[in-house]
Amino acid sequence: MNRYIIFSDKSDLYRVTYSDVISMENVRYLDDLLDVESGFLKALYRIHINPRINDIIHLPLRNIWNRFQYNEKPIEGDTYYFIFFTSKILFLNYDYFDYIKTKYNGKIICVFQDLIGQRRIDVSLLKKKCDLLISFDYSDVEKYGFVYYPLTYSHIKKSEKIEVLYDVYFVGKAKNRLQDILDTYTALNDNGLKCDFYIIGVPQEDRKFEESIHYIDFMPYQENVSKIQRANCILEIMQKGGTGYTLRTCEAIMLNKKLLTNNTEIEKEAYYNPRYIQVIRNARDIDYSFFDRKDASYSQSIQDSMSPVNLLKFITERCEYVEN
Repeated sequence: MNRYIIFSDKSDLYRVTYSDVISMENVRYLDDLLDVESGFLKALYRIHINPRINDIIHLPLRNIWNRFQYNEKPIEGDTYYFIFFTSKILFLNYDYFDYIKTKYNGKIICVFQDLIGQRRIDVSLLKKKCDLLISFDYSDVEKYGFVYYPLTYSHIKKSEKIEVLYDVYFVGKAKNRLQDILDTYTALNDNGLKCDFYIIGVPQEDRKFEESIHYIDFMPYQENVSKIQRANCILEIMQKGGTGYTLRTCEAIMLNKKLLTNNTEIEKEAYYNPRYIQVIRNARDIDYSFFDRKDASYSQSIQDSMSPVNLLKFITERCEYVEN
């Protein structure tokens, strides 16, 4: 049997997007690197492994944590795939990779769901230690020699009888795209569209249109899903330098919503349909007749293709191909 050990994030985002596989018999889904209940041990681990601290002074004995991470007895004849998300790679004792190889003869896979950017990740070391490095972003794939695989999203139960209140919904961190977000909001609002915008991480002095734009620090993912269902269209504004489609695209497809995006690469995707997806290069490009057309309805096959079940199949096939 193939067994998949997924080191995820505590965020409810991944509980939703990976729900198709979490309950599978051969999947162990861990939202913490330490497979223990003790909060004290978890806090001590984060201090001991912290990359900023270890840049200053390399703390010894970090391999003592191996037995507190996934450490179940291996089952003879089973193949083990250890999958690490971006947030776990940041706080990871790389000696654990050697432990996995020795104890389980396991395959090690890193799945990057965010741009590498300025993150403190030693890509060259990961290439030596891992069997497969996966990214959803075409630029990072080309720059770092990763393998491309798009973001995944599980089938989600849609709430019934939710009244649609808004034309366009946006939520996201400002990062390096705040002005693009504000320009798009202005254009949509000036053309009579009802917008529901939530921007995360904006300093007080940079906040504009505070009477109508919500500036927040955080939004629970289930709340985000609820808000999506109250809008006809989702807005996707890419980070500067980003080239792979984002979570907003997955949400639009899985929840049957229109998508307004400045990701020109999306026109190459099999699911692209100009009736449901409008591509713009800036706020001046918007075709407002797009919002008058009927609601989006993506095929079941397209929605099925986004399931993380297919990611596990891809990982298995790719690792077997590399080995052979």
